[in-house]
Amino acid sequence: MPQRDGELSIAVEAAQDFVAASRLKATRRAYKSDWHDFEKWCDRHCLITLPASPQAVAAYLSAMAMAPRPAKLATIRRRLAMIGYAHRCADQRSPADDPVVNATIAAKEAALEPRSPQTCPEVEA
Repeated sequence: MPQRDGELSIAVEAAQDFVAASRLKATRRAYKSDWHDFEKWCDRHCLITLPASPQAVAAYLSAMAMAPRPAKLATIRRRLAMIGYAHRCADQRSPADDPVVNATIAAKEAALEPRSPQTCPEVEA
């Protein structure tokens, strides 16, 4: 494998740093937006956001899945990660680790699993 010269190595490392920084920035922006959405949903239903109960988080995730335009599983997982992160930052127990919340996510995953094609029974003529 050819060796990189010093200038190229520095440029490659800088490019990797730029990519990492942009991901961090995008993640922070997404988490901020996700938290705002969670706060609005909790306010509409007179629920506390921090600390949120596991039942409130499970209901929020379910509402996202049942909306007229259902959220994708990746969006639901990101919002759950954000809720857990916000609780850990506030030194609160994360509802994201609760069995009720985990069961809600598991049910959503199961609902999205591709189903195997059904076979037609053989018919004798």
